Amino acid sequence: MHILVRRIIPGVLISLGALGVALLYYYEIVGYASIPVIRLGSYFLYEEIFLLALVPIAILVFRFLRIHPSNDYLEPVPRKFLRKSFGILWIFDGVLQMQLPFLTLFIQYNLIPLLGTEPLVTFLVRHAIDLWSLNPPIINVIASLLQVYLGAFFLIYKRGYVFKFVQISALCWSLIIWVFGEGFGGVLSPGATLLTGSPGSALFYAIASFLLLIYERESSTDRVVIVTRIAMVSTFIGFAISQALPFNGFWTALPVSFYPSPFAILNNLTSITLLINQHAVVLNGVYVLAMLAIGISWLVYPRFAAYPTVAWGLFTWYVYQGLGIFGMTSSTDPNTGLPLILISWAFLFITLSKNRTQN
Repeated sequence: MHILVRRIIPGVLISLGALGVALLYYYEIVGYASIPVIRLGSYFLYEEIFLLALVPIAILVFRFLRIHPSNDYLEPVPRKFLRKSFGILWIFDGVLQMQLPFLTLFIQYNLIPLLGTEPLVTFLVRHAIDLWSLNPPIINVIASLLQVYLGAFFLIYKRGYVFKFVQISALCWSLIIWVFGEGFGGVLSPGATLLTGSPGSALFYAIASFLLLIYERESSTDRVVIVTRIAMVSTFIGFAISQALPFNGFWTALPVSFYPSPFAILNNLTSITLLINQHAVVLNGVYVLAMLAIGISWLVYPRFAAYPTVAWGLFTWYVYQGLGIFGMTSSTDPNTGLPLILISWAFLFITLSKNRTQN
C-alpha cells in the first residue's frame, strides 16, 4: 500500500495540475478574445518571450534525462517525495503566473485588497505595487521564469551546493511572496482563518524548503520531525484560538465560497457553504474543536496526526479554497490546502519508515 500510494500520488498531482492549467488557459483565451481592447497578438508575443527563456532549462533537463550521472546518494523516500512534489508545484505556479489577468488585473485583484488591513502590511504592499507598476509584463515574466527554474532544479538536483543554493533561493522567494504578495498570509488581519488560506501557501513553501535543507539523510529525520511538529502545532492551535474569538465573527457567519471557475465546475460550493452558514454556531464549534484536536495530536501523538491533517487539508482545499488555482482567475498557487497535505504526507512517510526500521 505504501509503495502504491508513493507511485500514484505524483502522477495524480501532475495530471490534475496539467488539466487545471489547460482549462484555465482555454477559459481565459476564449474570454479575452471577446474583449476588443485586449490584443491577443500582444499576449502571444509576451508568451513567446517566456517560452524562449525556457530553452536553457529545457536543454539542461534533456541532458539530465539522457546522461544521468552516477550518484551513490540514496535519497530517503520522504525527502524525495517532498522535493519532487514541491518542484512540480513551483513549475505549475510559474506557468500560472503567465495567465492573462496578470498583465492587467494582478494589482487590482491581488495587491489592492491587502491595503488598509494593517499599517505594516499597507506600507509593504504599497512598495510592491510601485515596483510591479514599473513594467508589469517584464516583471511578471521574470517572476514566472524564476519559479519555473526553481521547480526544474528541485527535480534535477537532490544534493550538493547547487541544491542548497536552490533551496535557499526558494525559501527567500517564498518569504518575499508571503510578505509582499500575501500580506503575511493575513495573519496580522482580524478574522484570519485556516479555512480560506491563512497563514498563506507561500509560508508552507518556505517550510518545505527549510525541511529539505535540514533533511540530508535518514539520520536527519529527528530534526525534520521537530520542525514539522512546531509548524503544525503553531498553525492549528493558533487558528483554533482565532476561530474561537467572538470578535472575529465566525460564530455568526462562516466564509462563503464563490469561485468563477472554468465551466462552472465549482458552482456547487456556494450552495454548500451557504448551507453550512445556516448552522454557523454548531459548525464553527466543530471547526474549533477539530483544529484543537489536530494541533494537540501533533503535540502528543505525532504518528497519528498526519491522517487528520490530510483529511482537514482535503476538506478545506475543496470546500473553502476551491482547489486553489480554480478559485481565482489570477491565482498562481494551490492555496494552503495542498501544501499542507504534501508536508503531512511526507511526515507520514517518515513515521512509516521508522516503524519498519524498528520492526
